[in-house]
Amino acid sequence: MSKGKKVWMITGGVVLLAVIIGVSISSSRKNVVSVQTSKVQRKAVLTSKVTASGQIRAKKSIDLQSEVQGIITELPVHEGDTVKKGQTLLRIDPIQTNADLDIAHAQYEQSSAQARAQEFEISNAEVQLMREESSLKSAQAELQRDQDNLQRTQSNFKRQQQLHEDGLISHDDYEEAQNKLKSAKSALAIQQSSVFQAEEQLRVARNNIAKMKNQLASSQASAKQSAANLAKQKDQSGKAKIVSP
Repeated sequence: MSKGKKVWMITGGVVLLAVIIGVSISSSRKNVVSVQTSKVQRKAVLTSKVTASGQIRAKKSIDLQSEVQGIITELPVHEGDTVKKGQTLLRIDPIQTNADLDIAHAQYEQSSAQARAQEFEISNAEVQLMREESSLKSAQAELQRDQDNLQRTQSNFKRQQQLHEDGLISHDDYEEAQNKLKSAKSALAIQQSSVFQAEEQLRVARNNIAKMKNQLASSQASAKQSAANLAKQKDQSGKAKIVSP
């Protein structure tokens, strides 16, 4: 074998070996994870931002409603304002509530005045009743006297009649006794009529007083109701504004 052929064979062997080594290295690098390195340095803080729709609600909330209807004339606070207890939040036009209050007050005064007038009438009626009771007692006493007088006159007339029949008295004396008896009977009848009238007046007066007392009770109940309505209207008038609880 010549020297030149040996050189080519050695050269070819080296090239083949280099190819085999290159293929082997390339195949082994496919299973290796590449790693990047860098110098340590301070960077800005990372902020995570999320965009979404929703509602913001307070932990505690109170629904405020007015007990009276009307037009809001003043609204001193706005959404988001900080308020204190007792602070006025809104005012309602007091025209209607004031008008209702005036009407309730007038009704109360009227019913109270009516009750007072009826009390006065009852007081006068009771005084008059006492007078009529006294008049009845006097009439009854007078009636008793007339009844006693009639009994005496009748007894006297019987004696005079017997004497006249016996001829012991004159006819004029007999007629006088007879006239006295008629007068006593007439006086008794008149007094009986007076007593009856007094009793009837007393009965009517008592019935009237009973009716007046019933009317007074009704008026007092009406006055009491008017007082309650007045107090309610005063309370309603005070609620023409809403304050912070």
